[in-house]
Amino acid sequence: MQNDLEYRLFKEEIRLAPISKRAFAFIIDKVLLSLIVFAAMGDKFEGKTLEGVINALNQTIVFTTLVEITYQAVFTKLYGATLGKMLLKIRVIDSNTMDNPQFAPSLLRGSVRFLGEALFYLGFVWAFFDPFKQGWHDKFAKTLVVDVAS
Repeated sequence: MQNDLEYRLFKEEIRLAPISKRAFAFIIDKVLLSLIVFAAMGDKFEGKTLEGVINALNQTIVFTTLVEITYQAVFTKLYGATLGKMLLKIRVIDSNTMDNPQFAPSLLRGSVRFLGEALFYLGFVWAFFDPFKQGWHDKFAKTLVVDVAS
């Protein structure tokens, strides 16, 4: 299986994205999503009691989770890349079709990606040791992150 995937990547002249590009795209996406969450939820904390702040924090956590998973799934399905990946000229492809993943794998990838973050980024660290640089989210969704810079 590994040799078959290596052969298809070689035959299609597809290069895996370097971890450095993936990390920088991750930072760009996190900054953008943080700005969205702050704009949407920032006023929820004003003039609150401790109980009100705790409730606002819980709402923010739920909102952040939904925004992040939705952002990852929709952009991956539609464009094969988030805004950060687009800026860095990398994209996500289905390892079988070598095209944009369908919505279900994109949603699975976004969800497992969020869990990988919640578990001390172990899902991302996995990519450093994987021959195809796949994190847990890529393994589960059967995706690869490739370099599209010419």
